[in-house]
Amino acid sequence: HTTTAERRVQLLVPVTVPPGQSVTKSFGSYLGPKDLEVLQKIGAPGDAAPAGGDSTVGLDGTVDFGMWAVICKGLLFFLRFFHGLFGNWGLAIILLTVMVKVALLPLTHRAMVSAEAMKKLQPEMEKIKAKYPDDREKQQVEQMRLYQEAKVNPLGGCLPLLVQLPIWAALFTTLRTSYELYGEPFFGVWGDLTYKDPTYLLPLALGVTMIATQRLQPQMMTDPSQAFLITWVMPIFFTAIMLSYPAGLALYIFTNNLLSIAQQFALRKYLEKTGQAAPKKAVAK
Repeated sequence: HTTTAERRVQLLVPVTVPPGQSVTKSFGSYLGPKDLEVLQKIGAPGDAAPAGGDSTVGLDGTVDFGMWAVICKGLLFFLRFFHGLFGNWGLAIILLTVMVKVALLPLTHRAMVSAEAMKKLQPEMEKIKAKYPDDREKQQVEQMRLYQEAKVNPLGGCLPLLVQLPIWAALFTTLRTSYELYGEPFFGVWGDLTYKDPTYLLPLALGVTMIATQRLQPQMMTDPSQAFLITWVMPIFFTAIMLSYPAGLALYIFTNNLLSIAQQFALRKYLEKTGQAAPKKAVAK
């Protein structure tokens, strides 16, 4: 039973007592933070440890991370590590973002190469649309043939985002579940990284950087309405959602967007130098 002032728990244990005998049972309780390391080591009071073992009962399963348990525990491990170095959970989230971004660099490179290849195919795709203006099915067949001949994966540019989505979901679960970050401030501006940003600065900055990221990416869509949807509508919609989500999650995505912008500039220079992307001036000409 739960009220605003107290929490009550009721335990019913059936006991069978034979005539003329007595039964004694002991119970233990734990009242403390949801620290996984502490919960793993909790033992049953009064129980003797078996030979070569211990009396721990392992209450770490009481912390429910749901379907993202493996990713959540990994994120929490690295967050604790970075917090141990700098003593600030906000900086720990930023460093976690950098670590994930570096780990995904090969996928990001592959995605940008795929996007540049798709961009080069746009004139041919326009010819297909002009040749079969009223036959969508034929257009799709010819476009797939064009992708196969050019050895281009039209979904290749989505790989980094598809990998990031489970990390975002797991980080949200970690912020909602782990006691370590509960009530922790970030530079005095944000009083609690597990609560929504009261200033709304992080979600708004997130939206601006998301629009900038979309505009910097090679435009693969020829339909202006689709390009407008991806570049403007989706970031604004995502920003509206993030207004009520934890500030720590907004900090992670905002930092990720900043790193993506810098990464796109660096990768584009590299692709231009290696001939995998046409220079901007040449494209404009």
